[in-house]
Amino acid sequence: MSVGLDLRLTDGIGNPVGFGSLGTLNAKHLIKLKLGINTISFRMPINQLAIGKYFISLDLAKPDVEYYDKIENCLAFEVTRPPEEGGIVVLSQTWGFGCFEINLEAISH
Repeated sequence: MSVGLDLRLTDGIGNPVGFGSLGTLNAKHLIKLKLGINTISFRMPINQLAIGKYFISLDLAKPDVEYYDKIENCLAFEVTRPPEEGGIVVLSQTWGFGCFEINLEAISH
């Protein structure tokens, strides 16, 4: 059976932060499941997330046909880190500026 797996990332108060998909948006990436237990691994870049708690929800479906399972907030993790070299502070969710740090570079004219 081929399925799509969607990952939804929310911040500590439930605001959507990101979305990832294996198969739902591109049929070339559908996951082929075997009967029984299957293990699926994925990597997610988190180095620009604000410090704070995050939750992952997963959806397993046959794209555009049927949901097999939808699991809300099944995984949680917390981002903690010191400021970058020369930095003073690290962006925090509690500031209300969002959860994704945008690295800006000043250009002098």
